[in-house]
Amino acid sequence: MEWRWSKTLAVVFALSLPIIIPVGQLFVFSQIWRKRPVNAQNCTCSCWDTIFKGPYEYGVPKYKHLYFNVDRVTLRMWIITVVGVVFLYESMKHFTLLLLDKKLRWSMGILFLSSLYSHYYGWWGCLNFLNDGFYTMWYHQLFFSFTELLSSLLVFSSLDAKRGVEPHSMLVICCIAIFHILCSGSDQFIKNVLLMRGAYFQISKDLLLMTSDVLHATLSLLEIREHASRKGVTLISFLSQRSLLYVVLVVFSSMSLLVLQFPNRE
Repeated sequence: MEWRWSKTLAVVFALSLPIIIPVGQLFVFSQIWRKRPVNAQNCTCSCWDTIFKGPYEYGVPKYKHLYFNVDRVTLRMWIITVVGVVFLYESMKHFTLLLLDKKLRWSMGILFLSSLYSHYYGWWGCLNFLNDGFYTMWYHQLFFSFTELLSSLLVFSSLDAKRGVEPHSMLVICCIAIFHILCSGSDQFIKNVLLMRGAYFQISKDLLLMTSDVLHATLSLLEIREHASRKGVTLISFLSQRSLLYVVLVVFSSMSLLVLQFPNRE
């Protein structure tokens, strides 16, 4: 079997990313929010059920670097973490291979990279809302994470430059991004960024999320315009097709119903 250095490099890079990102995040957190160190000799935790320790520990346990309770919420947290890591590894390996083999569609590559922060933020938010028992915000964040995942799957399917761009997929990506922009524009982005009432980490977070959505809306629309020009029609004429209008109607109506069902109650 022929050895391909690009495949090895893609695997190494894809494996390192799930390690580097959380380590980097927690290092930044530790520098920004310096808190009193834990006294490992004297601290205890009466909130831990000790089940995963089996017969080796009962009652109020002593200090552990990592502990978790065995319940349904922990199972949810484990599932979304494993699924997220697997998706990140496989998608990044595919992206790197296309990049090294010079088969990457650059517009979709930019969207793919720009969505990494959104997905990581979504995973971290879901994890914390579950861990805190903040279930109203868990469902609200799940709405954004699910729609971002749908958009990213469509982007992922269009990464290969040798495959044609499907205008219906691009329109779904564009509609999802515009809806996210409208939601953010009527919510935290105005308060935190435009009115400058947010802390610096809130402003940075909102700017990164908004930048990703603006890129998704813009580049997907440019791909549709390029497709329309190859057909010899204007963008407006192309978007006036009944099937594309149905796409807009379905995406906006379904997302509106979901966001009304799971509002932001932070």
